[in-house]
Amino acid sequence: MTIVASNSLTLSNVNDGTITHTAYSYSADGTNRFTTTYPNLNLLEGSNSNDKSWILGGNGAYTGQYVPFNGGYKYNFTYTRASTDWAVYMFSGLQKDKFKPDTDYVLSFMANVSTDIKPGVLFANAPAQHNFVNQVNNPTILSSKGDQKVVIQLRTSSSIPSESDQQLYIEGFVNKVGTFSIWDLKIDPGSIATPHMPSESEVKTSDYPNFIGQYTNLKKDDSTNPSDYTWSLIRGNDGKDGLDGHDGRAGKDGVGIKTTVITYAISTSGTTAPTGGWTSSVPSLVKGQYLWTKTVWTYTDNTSETGYSVSYIAQDGNNGHDGIAGKDGTGIKTTTITYAGSTSGTTAPTSGWATTVPTVAAGSYLWTKTVWAYTDNTSETGYSVAKMGNNGATGPQGPPGSNGDPGKTVSNTEPTTRFKGLTWKYSGTTDLTASDGTVIHPNTEYYYN
Repeated sequence: MTIVASNSLTLSNVNDGTITHTAYSYSADGTNRFTTTYPNLNLLEGSNSNDKSWILGGNGAYTGQYVPFNGGYKYNFTYTRASTDWAVYMFSGLQKDKFKPDTDYVLSFMANVSTDIKPGVLFANAPAQHNFVNQVNNPTILSSKGDQKVVIQLRTSSSIPSESDQQLYIEGFVNKVGTFSIWDLKIDPGSIATPHMPSESEVKTSDYPNFIGQYTNLKKDDSTNPSDYTWSLIRGNDGKDGLDGHDGRAGKDGVGIKTTVITYAISTSGTTAPTGGWTSSVPSLVKGQYLWTKTVWTYTDNTSETGYSVSYIAQDGNNGHDGIAGKDGTGIKTTTITYAGSTSGTTAPTSGWATTVPTVAAGSYLWTKTVWAYTDNTSETGYSVAKMGNNGATGPQGPPGSNGDPGKTVSNTEPTTRFKGLTWKYSGTTDLTASDGTVIHPNTEYYYN
């Protein structure tokens, strides 16, 4: 599908400081691995596996082993004698071209210890050789208080070795006999530690959060209470293998969302988006200026789209006499979505718009028009367009298939033929009650299980 979008932005009746808060989870109630920061992919290769380049080593007498844990592996060490300067080293090959000079990174991992340990990190050719990273902060000394998360801010030096020489060493200095367990190791770019994820070469669809939660208010801080958010499914579960089917015509690969990145910036303009100053956290608000929110969606085909929203930060007014009554505020009264087919992907159709998705020939374009009508009887119109792929040539007879895709139905009524694995996208404009009592929302996909 080809996306055609414009970078222009039309604003009217800017709101008075309402902020949309977003969180992610692996459950519909938001309680499973709740986070307000979408997780980055891990810059460590094989950190949750026991068959990659992880190696146990160190000074003093110890034993170490891999233990399956939480879908990955936990690394357990037992110290068999005390030493005043004892350390365990573990290292992994770092991903090529991922680490740059004079750049901020953050290392995070979970740990559980039986005695006091001072954690640290080296990024070097070997423990005794030059260290190519500066440890910006000093983590609190770990003690026997159960599972604890360690976050260490790092900044690489002005010169780092070639990828083949780069190694990561985790230190744990102790002076007592005891145990040290470590898991969920991760390196993020920047200075914010996001939830643990595998590396780019190891990640699976099921590793990403599958629910998004949102709510709005006038506060800049995100709530950490999952019940404050309204949760929606953004990633379905992988389906079971389908029955062997007949060979069909080859179709193009589907496209899904790979990452979502949200950043914020302050600007004196409420109509032109800032060109710099974007940060992952909400900056200090300045009265009389504008808070911009930028969302970048990166798809699995490595294309991306960018969206903006803006809120005015109201100024304090002078004390004065009561004024005359103001006119009613303006809000959205109705939203109307219609569709039309066209042979042009750059000029919107002037007729033929309908509330249901029409049949569009391969190679032509499906246009979507959204009209927002406001309570002051003004309106705005937006367009998006997608190209319908051409059918490929018939392929040769193939072997029996697996992982069958039952397909997807797009309609404004519930499909009359339903089966396990069917995906239905409801294209109507008002809520609909399905045959099993489920309330179906407009422009939303549902999976029959």
